[in-house]
Amino acid sequence: MLWLGLAGGSARPLPAMPLGIAEQGGTLWVCGDDEMIASSADGGRHWVLRHWQSSGEMLFSFAFRGGQGIEAFGTAGARVVSRDGGTRWKERPYRPARGLEQVELVGKAGYGASADAIATSENGGDTWTFAGIKAGGKSRSDHYREVIQVAVRDAEHAAALMAADGQGAQAVLATADGGRHWREVGFPKAWGWTGLRADGSGYHLYGKHNGAGSGARPAAVDSSDGLVWKVAAAPPSAYRECGEQGCLMDGGWAELRGAAPRLWAEPEDADHPLRRSWAAEGASFCQVGDVLRCRRGRQAWAPPAAAAAAVPSDRLVAAHCLSCPAPRYPVSARQMHHTGVVLVQARIDASGHIQQLVLLAAPSADLARATIEGLRHWRYSPMRVGGRAVPVDTTITTGYTLGG
Repeated sequence: MLWLGLAGGSARPLPAMPLGIAEQGGTLWVCGDDEMIASSADGGRHWVLRHWQSSGEMLFSFAFRGGQGIEAFGTAGARVVSRDGGTRWKERPYRPARGLEQVELVGKAGYGASADAIATSENGGDTWTFAGIKAGGKSRSDHYREVIQVAVRDAEHAAALMAADGQGAQAVLATADGGRHWREVGFPKAWGWTGLRADGSGYHLYGKHNGAGSGARPAAVDSSDGLVWKVAAAPPSAYRECGEQGCLMDGGWAELRGAAPRLWAEPEDADHPLRRSWAAEGASFCQVGDVLRCRRGRQAWAPPAAAAAAVPSDRLVAAHCLSCPAPRYPVSARQMHHTGVVLVQARIDASGHIQQLVLLAAPSADLARATIEGLRHWRYSPMRVGGRAVPVDTTITTGYTLGG
């Protein structure tokens, strides 16, 4: 059973795994497995189940239209639409039936992403064109890049932050013609970007810069077109996992929609660190992971204290897999020709067992469920720092092809 509730308050059961969350007009929305949709108008204290389809697909992302329009997108073409602010919902699958984990709609234009592709729509999300990721002229099989974040300025302009390739370098893909053409801008390995946002002034990248002899420091760069980037004033703490509202940071989040940033601190929870899909409403902060958790923050006028210095590399031993058999390829998925990449964030505990599996991307629900079930049986030698076993977060990518 999955539970939700505000820290320190009551909790109620959710009927399915939460996978995506968003805030719009003071209301928090969460979506998940079995096409579950729920909302909260009081910062996560109480939730109302709005839609649920037993054995349905998985929903990852919300898109809000002007007025009362709300849409949720997910695996294998799943799309659930409301035109009355979330009271009534109707299933309107999109084509082709591939997974979408990130979606933004601007009029008839749409931008989306799966783990290994960028998608565009010219008819309001009814049909999508998927463009496989290429880096430096090589195919994904040569240099794989995960889509970290898609940011949209308007119907014609969007950008995507790509994870590091095989050489450790990241890139941004930008379009100025509605996604018909994308141009790539690469960054040296010294820059480690973790968040991308768009607003009226352009695009903003946040992360860290590894200067020679100075260690990693918070960094930011800005661009009006996604192609030419200029160094900007560094944030007070390294920003990561950015969205329309702002970015996560160590110990809290930065609200960036207003004229000036507002920093919020929230109680530390070492067992459930801030990660990926999150949303905030006022002082309330909610995130989806193994369950939906909501906490109360406090406005902070100074960033959290800097993290302790890194442990010398000669005292750090990375975790490595001892037994990691490939998850089974479900017969149902083969028959439906479901293929693609499943992306899962997991914690390897101090004993080498997989804990806290968080589904980040999947092309279909059957492949996602098979992957999660398979990963529960994986075993690692734990990460060691100074000879002591410690837990560590990792991202696991599993690919499914009909020839595999």
